[in-house]
Amino acid sequence: MSSLEYLKILFTTTPDVDVQNRADDENAYIMKYLTFGFAVAELIAMVIFLLIRNGHYSSNYSVKQASIGFLINFGYCILVRFARFFSRNRTHRKILNAIYFIALILWSIHISIYHYKIGMQISIFYVVMMGVTCLVTLPPKFATAMILLAFDVLFFLAYRYDGAANIHSVNYFSLAFMCVTGSVMRFKAKIRSISQMIELERINAVLGKEAREDKITGLRNRFGLKDDYQKLVSHEICIIMIDIDHFKKFNDTYGHIVGDRVLIDVSNALKGAFSPGIGYRFGGDELMVILRDIGEDEVKEKISLFRKKIGGIEISEVEHKITCSVGYAFGRVEGTEDFEEVNRQADNKLYESKKHRPEWVEK
Repeated sequence: MSSLEYLKILFTTTPDVDVQNRADDENAYIMKYLTFGFAVAELIAMVIFLLIRNGHYSSNYSVKQASIGFLINFGYCILVRFARFFSRNRTHRKILNAIYFIALILWSIHISIYHYKIGMQISIFYVVMMGVTCLVTLPPKFATAMILLAFDVLFFLAYRYDGAANIHSVNYFSLAFMCVTGSVMRFKAKIRSISQMIELERINAVLGKEAREDKITGLRNRFGLKDDYQKLVSHEICIIMIDIDHFKKFNDTYGHIVGDRVLIDVSNALKGAFSPGIGYRFGGDELMVILRDIGEDEVKEKISLFRKKIGGIEISEVEHKITCSVGYAFGRVEGTEDFEEVNRQADNKLYESKKHRPEWVEK
């Protein structure tokens, strides 16, 4: 890849929306503290200038410039902190940031050219430009235009005054080039870093889901149940235990592929019948449903619906009717012992129900 092609990609490629939004949020976080720090610094400078009152500080010029710097930074802090309109709307926040940067640079040019005329260094301008370069992530096009234009304007004003006699042109514009390069490289590095972070979060989310979800049924597993426990605390719950009748015989007679199909179809019936309850594969062919803050009549209706759904399951290879044994229990959860007690009662009810399951008749 040639240098021109690389630059074209760098300046024309737009990051993904999520990546750009994350970069904008990071800028907002940095600028919230950066502008507050600048505002405090300018406030201190105002006090010092008022106290010193000698040399070029004897005029009100320095006090006025420090006051302007304070108002620019403190005004930004006020707008960002209290104007929710800007914080919610990303486009308006970008416009606000652009106005802030331009105002800050114009302020630094104005005060620096004054310092230049009285024989002082233009350090304020350099501090602002290095801050823009190193501390915030700006799009390459905007950053390049803003930085180069700022350096050109200051040089032009110095040139009009005395031909820029006290500015070494090569060093000056080398610094401008370094600021542009630094800003662009920061943007590239930050976008890459954020992209990798988002991808890592996505992978972790997928792995977390796989670790907490049964691959065959799509139901939550015991790890998922452990994660969901806090949602049950201080609630009346109903635990429903479900066992597929003669599941081992389905596997032995028709094979494990068909057995998995039976498990999947029953799990889908569970999801449809017990919504918004949470379903779990508790182990093997034993399934669990947890419902919060529900009455027994409604539970019975949901169990009836579940039996109706599994009664309608048809698998071409299977000649036996699919049925399930069900047991349930109620209780209030304030701790793990409460949950275990409700679970034990539901399991006992399931055991009693299995005594009345239909017999398996060989075909």
